[in-house]
Amino acid sequence: MTAAACLAVLLLTADPAPAGAGLEVYGRPTWIEGGQRLAVTARVGTAVPAWYTTAVGGQLELVKPRPMYESVDNLWWRPNGDRFAYVGQVSNVRTLLVGRRDAVDGVPFAVVGNIRPTVGGWSADGSHLAFGLIGDRTVPKPFSLFSCEEDGAHGVHVPMNSPPLGMTWEPGAQRIAFINHDAGRSVLYVCMLSQGMAVTVNSYLRPLPHSLAMPAGGALIAFAATGLHDDDDPHWFVALVGVRQPAQKLDSQGYAPDQPPVWSPDSQWLAWTAGPRSDPEQGNLFLAATTELAKVTRVVAGRAGAGQPAFSPDGHDLVFTAYDSWQPRTARLAWLKLGRPEPPRLLTVPDNPEWPTFAPDGRRLACVAAGQLKVIDWPPPE
Repeated sequence: MTAAACLAVLLLTADPAPAGAGLEVYGRPTWIEGGQRLAVTARVGTAVPAWYTTAVGGQLELVKPRPMYESVDNLWWRPNGDRFAYVGQVSNVRTLLVGRRDAVDGVPFAVVGNIRPTVGGWSADGSHLAFGLIGDRTVPKPFSLFSCEEDGAHGVHVPMNSPPLGMTWEPGAQRIAFINHDAGRSVLYVCMLSQGMAVTVNSYLRPLPHSLAMPAGGALIAFAATGLHDDDDPHWFVALVGVRQPAQKLDSQGYAPDQPPVWSPDSQWLAWTAGPRSDPEQGNLFLAATTELAKVTRVVAGRAGAGQPAFSPDGHDLVFTAYDSWQPRTARLAWLKLGRPEPPRLLTVPDNPEWPTFAPDGRRLACVAAGQLKVIDWPPPE
């Protein structure tokens, strides 16, 4: 075995670091258990990252089910509970399991098989779970998208020729959007769970697999895509689901990153980022009302750009990260009151805060600053 291969095996099998000194939190926090706790990814130096949870103001506690999850990317928290679905090894078979924060042993899910590692997730209300499944490769259409209720009941099985990619739920748990490689190119589908079938959406575009987002109701879908030519650049589009007409291209300067835009909970607003070709994520923040998608506004706050938008649960506020520079990375949180003429207000949260996210009740805001989790009351004092 080569030295590189040995290092790879070591990193994959090493234990994550326990909570303590040197633990660095990164990425957007996840509120769980009705806003009573937070789940975050963290690591020490170059050690393997892991999931941790904490009560607001408490200490981080390592999430370490048995068997362990393959990676932090292959674990999906149920929004309104203490459970999570994840991919782990059971008798050398990659299996979907469900774990609990307060338990050690993960329980194999009702459907056991070789799970597609990059696709999985709970519906916004936690009532349903969906995941990609690889079955018997000797039969036609051996891959599938499987969705069911949280206990495995009332499953819907959509067979396909290749693994589903980039899955996202409609908030009402009635539709799932995903991407499938068909005839050598990426095609966007929306699955109607009540009908057990999937329909294509604008097959003349090639969507980016992690850029899908649907508002409540599922009548629209926003995504980043290129044209059918290899040298086409990615841009943002919004399409009507189930209607055969061209997608509407959003008028934002720059190139679309392979990350999802954000709809407001009331489906009235859409926020997204676009940036330079070299690094689209280091760009600017754009905003449009759902009723006027042709009228796009660039949200200006930081000197170097903005991103990571988060809407309040009532849809009245937008909080985002405003960057004053990318190298070194300096940032502040900014607050925009939607539908009002005043510019964004910069918040006094120290240590370069990023990744804002609202608690379910809208009364607290979590963010990551200097590698530490921070929670502030919302709204802040005027």
